[in-house]
Amino acid sequence: MKPRSSRIPKKKLCDFLGLLYITTLIFTTVYAPQPLFAAIHADFPVSEATVSLLVSVVMLPLGVAPLFYGALLSLVSTRRLLQIALFFLAFTGLPVFFTHSFPVLLVARLVQGLLVPAVLTSLMAHISSQFQGTELQRAMAAYVGTTILGGLCGRIISAALATWFGWRWAMLLIALAMLPGILVVTGFSGETRARFTRTRWASFAQVLKNSVLVRLLCFEAGGLFIFTAIGNCLPFYLNSLNAEISELRVALMYSGYGLGALIAFSSGRLTALFGGEARALLLTFCAYFALMPGFAGTDMRVIFLTMTLFCGTQFMQHSICPGLINRLSEAERGVTNGICLACYYTGGALGSYLSVLVYVHFSWTACVVMLMTLLFTLICVAFSLRAQLPRS
Repeated sequence: MKPRSSRIPKKKLCDFLGLLYITTLIFTTVYAPQPLFAAIHADFPVSEATVSLLVSVVMLPLGVAPLFYGALLSLVSTRRLLQIALFFLAFTGLPVFFTHSFPVLLVARLVQGLLVPAVLTSLMAHISSQFQGTELQRAMAAYVGTTILGGLCGRIISAALATWFGWRWAMLLIALAMLPGILVVTGFSGETRARFTRTRWASFAQVLKNSVLVRLLCFEAGGLFIFTAIGNCLPFYLNSLNAEISELRVALMYSGYGLGALIAFSSGRLTALFGGEARALLLTFCAYFALMPGFAGTDMRVIFLTMTLFCGTQFMQHSICPGLINRLSEAERGVTNGICLACYYTGGALGSYLSVLVYVHFSWTACVVMLMTLLFTLICVAFSLRAQLPRS
């Protein structure tokens, strides 16, 4: 009798590669405007803080909308929801390209923000239905890695296109790249529908009454607040240092995402090396704090190195907290993850806007000091958790 092959069938592998293509495009869409802020600001009579809303309005629905789309997937197949969402994401490129009104541009980005969770929820449901066991673990690892790659590609691809053709063409071409995704989805094998269970409000209270979980959720919100704060302010600051800097050079400042991805995949070993999650979190926030003064200088090489290490600390922190929250929570897994995502992306949305307000009305130094103050608070919270978190 021949041994059973562990290789993934060719059709399933092709479908999965198509899924990763769509995942990369989605996160490209989320972060595409970030290195283009200075160019967009030059085209519209609005403040830098208002321009930064182009990222904020996409991030905010990411924490809430998955709960709605999870229910919708019990009625509509993942294939159909993906087809509809990808079509409208491609269509949103047209108003972005043609409009000379910033409110219209902002509404188009809000629509994208509402559609992005539909795609991500459907992709996760499709992966869960098509893979099992160790195959599912490998597929999810590849999916997570692709989300990080998409964050990097979103900045570099949009910046390269904007440098060569202008920011409008960059945003349009990224949106139109969704169209091949529709063809990929049409060829998916299997129709997946999720099982939706009505959530009890008591489950939310069960999470929020746990003081350890609340502090870990603050880490998730605070970590992304700080990361997006730097990410959104940096293009304006670099432009103030060198008015001739290209969008591509700005985007390359975010190439530390590559280090962040490596750290995310090695976080288990690093956590063990640091002596458990509590110490790892404390050391991560201390590293965050120590790196912050590097942003206050004017040497772009120092800023690049600081940003690279900064990405590493962010992904280290984010790779620890969700798993730890799930392990300690006694509530339903869906509720726990929903609250975790809501805190994470709400922190990101607030950080992406409030930090630019501080930068505009005060200074870049004031923004850095504000973030260092928040980091010092998180360090104190992390220190208080040392005795309350179980040793791994």
